[in-house]
This record gives sequence, C-alpha cells and structure tokens, in this order.
Amino acid sequence: MNEAKTAVLLVGSPKGLARSTGSRRAAVLLDALQDRGWAQEKVHLLSALRSEEGRAGLLKVVASTDLVILATPLYVDSLPAPVVGALEHLHGHHRSMGEPKQFVAFLNCGFPEASHNATALQICRLFTEAMGWMWAGGLSMGGTGMTGEILQQVMTQVAEALARGDPVPTGAAALVSKPRMKTWLYILGGNVMWRRLARRQGSQRNLSARPYAP
Repeated sequence: MNEAKTAVLLVGSPKGLARSTGSRRAAVLLDALQDRGWAQEKVHLLSALRSEEGRAGLLKVVASTDLVILATPLYVDSLPAPVVGALEHLHGHHRSMGEPKQFVAFLNCGFPEASHNATALQICRLFTEAMGWMWAGGLSMGGTGMTGEILQQVMTQVAEALARGDPVPTGAAALVSKPRMKTWLYILGGNVMWRRLARRQGSQRNLSARPYAP
C-alpha cells in the first residue's frame, strides 16, 4: 500500500494560523486534499524563523512533503519579509530537500483588484524554478474575494488537479481573482472604516493632513 502524500501549508501572515484570512481560505484546499487521502501540515513562517529549532523544523517538514502551498498577504506589491526570509532559507538548503515538490502560491491583497498580486506571484514562480521544483500556478485574490460555497467549489477543483500532479486550472484561478464587490462600494466601505478609526483616536480633523508636502 502506497503512503499517503503530504501537503504543507506555509502561512506568511503575521496574524498566525488561526487569524490569517489567507490561511483560513487555503485551509479549504487542504481539507479538499485530505478528503482525497492526503496528509497535511501547517507552518507559521514568522514563528518558525524566530529560532534555530523552528528553522530546522521548517526544513524537515518541507523536505518530507510532496506539495508546498504558500498562503500570504501582499505587502507593497511583494511578499512580506518573513516569507522572503523563509524562501531564502529553503533555497540555502535546496540540496537537502529530497524529491522535487509541487509549489502553489495563494496570495491575497487588500485592494479590490487581484492584479496587484502579479509581481509577487512571479517572485514565487522564480523561486520554484531556482529550487528545481514544479510550479503548479497561483491563486490570486483581491480584498473582495470569494468565500463560502463558491470558494469550496473552486478549491475542490484545484485539489483534484493538484492530486493528479497537474497545475491549478486556468478557469479556477480566473474565478478566484474575480472581485465580488463593485470597486466604488469597496472604496466607500474603506473610507467609512478609516473615518471611524480616526474618530476613535481623535484624529478625524487630520485625515487630509500633508505634513511632508512641499
């Protein structure tokens, strides 16, 4: 009897495994793989990088897995520093990683348009090539991305493809990146949130301040 394949979820958000939006969404994909007989692991990258033991544990988990899923938010059109540090750490030990892995990136940003994730996805693809792994594609989600039943359906499709060794289906990636809210409505909601926060801090009169303007 063949051993069960393993997928590891690398979480790049500083919020941790439980509170991270990307982690919760990517967990739907992990569960869909588990339904197909896959084992699963989760690693919070910021926590792992804080100690020698954590860094060694990260290497051990990744070396023994078949599929690596990176779930991370977007920071200034790129990857957060802990994610960059973790990828550099893995690449520094790429000769001890065993068999080539599938690698898929799941990025979410605070903007309505998922296109802001494009540069970070290319970084992930180049990392995969440098590792000698197999780039399985990316899932790019904006701040108004899908949840609930639609997310479940899409992740089921992705899980079926990855379990076969295929990349993320083009149709599934396109559906994930599609905004579920009009941009003007998203901006309106964001402005309301910021004004509410400013009032709590007594800074509502300073929202238009330009202290560094010439």
